[in-house]
Amino acid sequence: MKLWSGNVSAAAENGISSGVKVSKGDVITILANGWVKYASSEHAWAAPQGAAGRSDLPESIATLVAVINGTKYSVGNYLYRWEVPEAGEISFLFNDRPGTFSDNSGEFDVEVYAEASQSNAETWDGVLPGNSVDGVETNMAVKKGDVISIRASGGIHISQEGKELGPDGSMRGSSKNAIFPPAQLASVVMKIAGTYYPVGKELSEFVVPEDGEVSFIVNDEPGSHADNRGEFSIHMDVKRA
Repeated sequence: MKLWSGNVSAAAENGISSGVKVSKGDVITILANGWVKYASSEHAWAAPQGAAGRSDLPESIATLVAVINGTKYSVGNYLYRWEVPEAGEISFLFNDRPGTFSDNSGEFDVEVYAEASQSNAETWDGVLPGNSVDGVETNMAVKKGDVISIRASGGIHISQEGKELGPDGSMRGSSKNAIFPPAQLASVVMKIAGTYYPVGKELSEFVVPEDGEVSFIVNDEPGSHADNRGEFSIHMDVKRA
């Protein structure tokens, strides 16, 4: 059951109150998406889980946090079945350094749900060939709030690397020309309704942010799949909301 939905401005230094009052031990799910700017620089973009391309920042800076009684709790792009540690009212905050909010802009979309059901679990098993240009369709439709867990195994060879690569992809990092640049080159990625998400060898309890069908593809550069060799085996569990 949805408890609250709203927008959290990156410029709101005092955060945004949801009006949701919780008791210690309540279990809730929080979903967040969107992009904000945390400075006037052209490239200063951040998603709920942190600043793009900024590994030098402290872990919690430029992320979405929940605040209860003044205590901050990391949210990122989701918190699944979170057992609330204290009673109070939940607020949300873009966690920037004090006094630096004035040049922030944009907002995150945030939703809060009561505990999701664990019933009606479904599974899918399949193979993702490394040379598949279009990836592999699961023909499994998911809805917002469903919970996905994925395990991938196996290995592939790509033209840019001489050795076999596992589902986590190349240790050399990502490629700006890949299908999904934020993920490692040659790693397993998932697509739902046109949006890509990183998977690698394991993705645990991912809360689905939008309705759509699930598919998988190797995160190579467009036009480069044909000479890949090998395949990944994928197992997916879906718990319906």
